[in-house]
Amino acid sequence: MNPLDELDVSAMFHQWAPLFVQAGLLLLIGLPMARLLSRGAERAVERSPSPEYAAPVARAVSYSLTALILALALEMLGFDLGVLLGAAGLVTVALGFAAQTSASNLISGIFLIFEGAFKVGDVIQVAGTVGTVISVDLLSVKVRTFDNLLVRIPNETLVKSELTNLTRYPLRRVDVVVTVPHEAELARVQAALFDAADDDPEFLEQPAPEVRILELNELGVRVQVLAWVATTNVVSGRTKLMAAVKGAFDRAQLKVATPQRVVRLVQPDEAQSQVTSIE
Repeated sequence: MNPLDELDVSAMFHQWAPLFVQAGLLLLIGLPMARLLSRGAERAVERSPSPEYAAPVARAVSYSLTALILALALEMLGFDLGVLLGAAGLVTVALGFAAQTSASNLISGIFLIFEGAFKVGDVIQVAGTVGTVISVDLLSVKVRTFDNLLVRIPNETLVKSELTNLTRYPLRRVDVVVTVPHEAELARVQAALFDAADDDPEFLEQPAPEVRILELNELGVRVQVLAWVATTNVVSGRTKLMAAVKGAFDRAQLKVATPQRVVRLVQPDEAQSQVTSIE
């Protein structure tokens, strides 16, 4: 072997060996540290008011730190990150056109994480869908409806649509509206509706039930009874309140207003004469 070749190999070894050692140590120390930091972020979010976002936050921290450590390792080895970033920029532009929806859902997912409008286990209503949240991911939220269907709602839809959290607060109000005839005694109607609101232990004493007169119309008087129940009992509470109103009206001998229809029977000869007179 040529002594000059031996010199070149030796020089290259002495030049590159420290760089590989430094890059290796960075990877050896940095990657476990990234995992530890991601786990720390996950545990911190688990102790927050929105623990369902722990897994997405941990993944985001892990991916970001891993990418940073790999970039630093490549820079230690002498790679020009400017060229790599330029190539990555072109790839990003190409992927951006191909995956605009995914990027929008990802950004919307980050907004949802920081907003904290709902969490796993809440019942939400959005875009015509009502169900229990079973998963919150970076791109979508999965909801199980009351007829046991799985619905995947993109995060972008959640951000752009009106979202109602049906179980955010511990108490919910249920109400029933009835129309009584004009001749009905309103004091008796109100007393019967208050009795209905006290008919079942699910109806809370505080906040107190209410009876409101909504309007007078051609059919009668529209009256509303309001009662408060625990959020977990809202469905059964509404059903029980309707049944209680029916029972209270029966006991007080009250009736709801019904539309009156007048049917007039017209003989064929009379109908023909009416048509002729119109012509």
